[in-house]
Amino acid sequence: MGKRIGIWIAAGFLFSALLSGFFGPGSLSATADGKPVVAILKAQEKELVAETWRMNWERTFSQGVNKTRNIDYFRAEWSKESEREIEALVRNAVEIAGGWPVKPGDVVLIKPNLVASIFFLLYHGKTSEDDFQACQTDPRIVRALAVMAKESGAKRIIIGEGPAAGDGWAGYMQGGYLAMVEDLAKEGVKVELLDFTDEPYTWVKSRGLANPEYAVPKVATEATCIISVPALKTHSMTGITASLKNVAVGLMSGRVYGFFKYGAPHQKIPEWITDVASIFKIGYTVVDGIWGMEGNGPLSGDPVETDLIIAGADPVAVDSVCTAIMGFNPKNIGHITMAAKHGLGVADLDQIVVKGESIASVTMEFKVVPEENRWPSEHGGVKNWEERYKAPGK
Repeated sequence: MGKRIGIWIAAGFLFSALLSGFFGPGSLSATADGKPVVAILKAQEKELVAETWRMNWERTFSQGVNKTRNIDYFRAEWSKESEREIEALVRNAVEIAGGWPVKPGDVVLIKPNLVASIFFLLYHGKTSEDDFQACQTDPRIVRALAVMAKESGAKRIIIGEGPAAGDGWAGYMQGGYLAMVEDLAKEGVKVELLDFTDEPYTWVKSRGLANPEYAVPKVATEATCIISVPALKTHSMTGITASLKNVAVGLMSGRVYGFFKYGAPHQKIPEWITDVASIFKIGYTVVDGIWGMEGNGPLSGDPVETDLIIAGADPVAVDSVCTAIMGFNPKNIGHITMAAKHGLGVADLDQIVVKGESIASVTMEFKVVPEENRWPSEHGGVKNWEERYKAPGK
């Protein structure tokens, strides 16, 4: 009898392993009723995760934007131990949320939010590591996703960004991305870093909610899977910024739309975001909530240590959960409700399955964007800046 039980247990483990290998990370975690799943994980090793990212100011104080020159530029550094801890958090979040989309042969575009070079932030009085981390996507999260994409059989892995302010290469080098990619290459994981400002662009047709077409980096049209890795922040134009805005604004060609992408249709921001997000469907989102930003985001706000990773396959659902975590009502955020209206995902929190931590257990009342810094609501689509979301059970 004992031998027979042992055989069945061994068979069970083998079957589980086969399923895991065949379907990939998190594929068996979808709900039967079709509701999107969003995972919220809180780092238990708070100091290790949130406080080991540090700028090495002892290096040459050079912007170091030319990748062909051997400049010992100042940059972010972190411990390998923290790298492993964050990778474990990311893997766990994806496993819990399910729906990992990367398949063998995919061209994977990972889109972080670098928004501005550190020199731009220094000029605006942001001088601490906490400020930098709150503003930009942590490269350790992006690294974990690149490794996972490689394991899933991606034939090409690209990290691409076109910052609103400053130079993409400065962001990559100062933020530690270039050093991270060089380390990955030693481990057999080839990743391309592309500054979208330097990339050839092409025009793509849209729904026409704001503009009938948009100029985007040509390489974005070649991607078969887009992974959005935004930072958790308030935003002076749209109330909050997370997955949808990260991709829709970041893919606008700086060559065409200029500094801060001001040449884009800012009088119709929810429509513009929905237009671009409809063309470039986000396959997965992992939000950098290790540090958040409150107040006058996305550049001039204050850092908030949140210690969170938020993940899911539905970008609208993820953005809704992020909005609630910051203490705001997603029903008031125009680009979230409009994206849901046009079939890009689910915005109703009652129709979203949250796993890991509950929204109530991690909700923080982020400071709202000051009134004098807010974009006109008829442009940004924010209905009620002041209204707070009260999570059930809080």
